[in-house]
Amino acid sequence: MQGRSRKNGRIDSQMQVTVNDTQSAGNLSSQIVVHTNDRSQKQFPISVNGYCKPLVETQSVVDVGQLEPGGTITKRLVLKAGEDFVITSATSNSDRIKVKVDDQRKKLHVLELTVTPDGEGKLDDQLSIVTDMQELPIQVQVVGEVLPTIRTNSQDPASKPSGDK
Repeated sequence: MQGRSRKNGRIDSQMQVTVNDTQSAGNLSSQIVVHTNDRSQKQFPISVNGYCKPLVETQSVVDVGQLEPGGTITKRLVLKAGEDFVITSATSNSDRIKVKVDDQRKKLHVLELTVTPDGEGKLDDQLSIVTDMQELPIQVQVVGEVLPTIRTNSQDPASKPSGDK
């Protein structure tokens, strides 16, 4: 504790709280119990509330938009941190997504995601990125839509002209 001052029977001080590295990003609400040498109040609780920023920041969703059947699109995903880090792996739950990862230690990484759809309809896949800074993988959702194949008259055997009049 630092900055102690006494006023009207009270002691005001500042306390620095450090969160352990297993705390996940997001809201934090906890309690610290302070033990004192005061005979009338040997201990008292202090509420601690705050927000834990992720060590590595990136967007949570990559929208690839609408894709033509058989087409391919490449999107960039930026990961940044306050200190240098390495991406140890980046894997998807789908064969439709390929990711290029370099093994360099730096504060800013730009991953190239190549998406090649294998059918039509909604695209909703997960990308899991592991770094040397965080215990839990970073989860990124990859969404989009693969448009239906449009058949022309020349492709559809039922629509060939019969030549009869």
